[in-house]
Amino acid sequence: AAGARGKLLEDFQTVGGKSVFDYCGSPKILVVNGSRKTDITGAFTITENADGTGLSAVCTDLKAISGAEITADSRIVFTYNARLNANAVIGGTGNYNKVDLTYSNNPNAGGDGDHGTTPESKVAVFTFRLDISKVDSQNTAAKLSGAQFKLYRMNGSAKEYAVLDGGYVTGWAETSDTTVTTDDNGAADVTGLGTGTFYLE
Repeated sequence: AAGARGKLLEDFQTVGGKSVFDYCGSPKILVVNGSRKTDITGAFTITENADGTGLSAVCTDLKAISGAEITADSRIVFTYNARLNANAVIGGTGNYNKVDLTYSNNPNAGGDGDHGTTPESKVAVFTFRLDISKVDSQNTAAKLSGAQFKLYRMNGSAKEYAVLDGGYVTGWAETSDTTVTTDDNGAADVTGLGTGTFYLE
């Protein structure tokens, strides 16, 4: 008799057909039974969709995974690293990724017979925008264009500066040459922020 085939499908939210996430690797698949966790990543072939909108992880025989007990009460946990990109939705209902497991429940059908699907698991990730308005200290009605700022946050006693790409935060570093500049209306914004306290200098 053939084994039970399993397939995990991870879908990223898209905006205008483009993913709001960039996949950064480090996938891991665990089977969880109570407090016991078993790493079964090696039993799966994991690939990123060609259009960057998700991942798939395929195991040809769930029952043959060495050292892992998979029952109806087991939980399959799929983790990986991903980063929100400039397509991300600001605030609102957030940016979601969702996963489900499709499996063969007829081991005598070569893994391609009857199938079942676990309930969909969906997680939302939020990002925010900082709006900046630069005005004259003596006349708040006068908006100042061309003002440049660096955005930073504190990590303990150390400053971490935002690395920006078109006003979008792509990372944090001890030093950064990227700045945000106010427009003709004295306005600027920074997107791609998580929760926290941020400062301008």
